[in-house]
Amino acid sequence: MIGALVFLGCPFRLILRLPGGDLNGLAGILGLALGALLVARLLRGGFNLGRAYKMKPLVGWTVPGAMVGPLLLAILKRTFVFASEKGPGSTYAPLAISLGAGLIVGFLAQRSRLCFIGGYRDVFLIRDFHLASGMAAVFVATLIFNLILGQFKLGFTGQPVGLMPTTSGTSWG
Repeated sequence: MIGALVFLGCPFRLILRLPGGDLNGLAGILGLALGALLVARLLRGGFNLGRAYKMKPLVGWTVPGAMVGPLLLAILKRTFVFASEKGPGSTYAPLAISLGAGLIVGFLAQRSRLCFIGGYRDVFLIRDFHLASGMAAVFVATLIFNLILGQFKLGFTGQPVGLMPTTSGTSWG
């Protein structure tokens, strides 16, 4: 659990937390960069995963198709699906807004070839900053909005959706 919180679990989550002032993300970005650097060195040394194969279109629909089930459960609000009543898991945007924003951002990310890991790889391997510019754009836009909305809070503790030490153990911040 501590490792997941230090490395934040997801490059996109990392790039959203850092511009909010969460300095815990520095460990995450360092780990991500070092991992990409290691892979770049392995590729330079001749490591190869083999050639790519053309797949049938159905394969590309596997994950989106699997997401239909949870979406239907969220829409139908089945009683056997539990939801948090307090803490960070209890706060969420309305389903239509979340779904709409996710589809728009996902479409834009896919069309622009936004790839955080590939951005690091290209910087270290071929000195190309094209993909990394997408990371920088997300960082700058998020920083601007956090500053405008008063959501920027510089520090290691008191950050949203993270465990923080307290005098009585751990609590949600």
